Amino acid sequence: MNRFERSPSGISMAQLLAAFDGLDVHVCVLDAGGTVRWVNDRWRRFAEANGLPAGSCSEGARYLVAGSTAAADEEAELVDGLRQVVDGERTEFAGDYPCHSPTQQRWFQLVARSFRGEDGERGTIVAHSDITARVLAEQERSAVQRNLLQLQRMESLGTSARWIAHEFNNVLTTLVGNLELAQLHTLPTAPTHDLLAEMTHAVDRARSLVARLYDLTQARAPRYEPVPLRALADEVAMLVRASLPSTQKLTVDGDATLAVRTDRAQLRQLLLNLCNNAADALAGRTGTMAISLRRERPASLSGGHEHAVDDFACIEVRDDGRGLTPDDRRRLFEPFHAPSYARQSSGLGLNVALAIAKSHGGTIAVTSEPGAGASFRVFLPLASAAPSELPRPQPASLAQPKTG
Repeated sequence: MNRFERSPSGISMAQLLAAFDGLDVHVCVLDAGGTVRWVNDRWRRFAEANGLPAGSCSEGARYLVAGSTAAADEEAELVDGLRQVVDGERTEFAGDYPCHSPTQQRWFQLVARSFRGEDGERGTIVAHSDITARVLAEQERSAVQRNLLQLQRMESLGTSARWIAHEFNNVLTTLVGNLELAQLHTLPTAPTHDLLAEMTHAVDRARSLVARLYDLTQARAPRYEPVPLRALADEVAMLVRASLPSTQKLTVDGDATLAVRTDRAQLRQLLLNLCNNAADALAGRTGTMAISLRRERPASLSGGHEHAVDDFACIEVRDDGRGLTPDDRRRLFEPFHAPSYARQSSGLGLNVALAIAKSHGGTIAVTSEPGAGASFRVFLPLASAAPSELPRPQPASLAQPKTG
């Protein structure tokens, strides 16, 4: 390509190329064989800033060879489309692709168009535009839409649970009345007397569970107060044990003096979600889950609370179940993604648990290996810390995983 050749408009090729140098896009010109004939200044500076080998994508380089070598499997369509333009099978092609650096997420759009010079020789102009801001905005908009959908589903689930609890309580009320009448007409020495007493005890337990379920689903403003962790853990354990098979057990141990300032219903929901996840990991097996309480500071916290409080409570929920696969670990707190062992789960339990922990200035750490069980450690600031030092609790919302 002659940089001083005149175009039909009278503008020299050097002037045209200088105009490309002023564009905020990366531009290169390929000949009919796909060899780079020219690159603009922004293209050259991008290659230097990202440590690309000298000559790998500058004048004289085989652009398609370099692109094919660097392309991942998911970018094969991009390389194929560009090749078709270079070979003259199509006049233009456009596609988006990721181009992340070790410290930054980036996306670009490639646009390739064929042209013919005055001598009839075919060539291709390729432009790469940075579309990172657009992609991130689209991701944020999608996250907001997912959040709205999740909140709608959770509201629907809460409404259904309240209705079921109400109807089930009506059934239990009928059972209680009939059992009391039966006991009145049964002599203490009758063989059925002890059976009726056991049935009455079981119905009372069921009514207690229903009352707690109804309380969990009540829509109300959070009430933050010091909550003793051991009493709450025992309460949750009683709820969970009611649904465990005889081959599984749940234990509670640890410091009985620990308390955190929290909304009792929210923290109870957090513990229930973690215990339900542990139960899913043990499903169909003989095993144990445990709730342990102790003082322990997390390695790190998000949200600017790293140095806010010296003392933290650690609530650990561990099990010796199936454990988490690498994919489970990577997507563990994503909305609507349940671990591989939790086939009947809605995929919201762990996401909501993390949201509650973060809303109280805490976090959740996970340790697990496939087949070796799992440990979920919830870190929350102790209520004994000075009130001015405590992170201000915020209403819990669905937690969004970080991208990348």
